Amino acid sequence: MTIHAHALLSGNDGTLVSSCDSVVRCRTLPRELRQAPSPGTPVAHRYGVTAERFGQVEPHGRTAAEVIADLLPAGLVPEAAARVEQLEAEDVPNGGVRTVALATTHRAGELDADLAVDDLAALRALATGGGVGVSVRD
Repeated sequence: MTIHAHALLSGNDGTLVSSCDSVVRCRTLPRELRQAPSPGTPVAHRYGVTAERFGQVEPHGRTAAEVIADLLPAGLVPEAAARVEQLEAEDVPNGGVRTVALATTHRAGELDADLAVDDLAALRALATGGGVGVSVRD
C-alpha cells in the first residue's frame, strides 16, 4: 500500500501539534453537561472519576492504559483504554489526514493507521511531481 500526499509532516506528540487539549476533552470532561453517561461521554465521567481525581494523575507522556490503570480497577482498564483511544482518534481535526504509525508502545496490528511500522527505516518515501508517496519497504 502506498499513501499519496502533497506533503509530509513528521513529529512526536507535542512537536508539531499539542495533544494536551484533546487529552482533557477525551479523558475528563463530559460532552453532555453532567448528563447520564452515553457512548460519546469521555471515559473519566463514564466511570465516575472526577476531574479532581483525574488531576492527581499525570496523563501526558503516558499511554491511555497507563493513566487508566492509576484510576480504575484492573478489570476495567482494557475497555476504558479502548474507549479513550477511540475518542482521541475522533477528536483529531481534519479527519482526512493519512497516518503512519510508529509501533513503540503498541504492536503494529493494534494501531489504527494507514501504515504501521516498527521503525522509520521500514518506510520508503518517493517525491513525485504530484506530491509524495509513502510505503513500507519490501
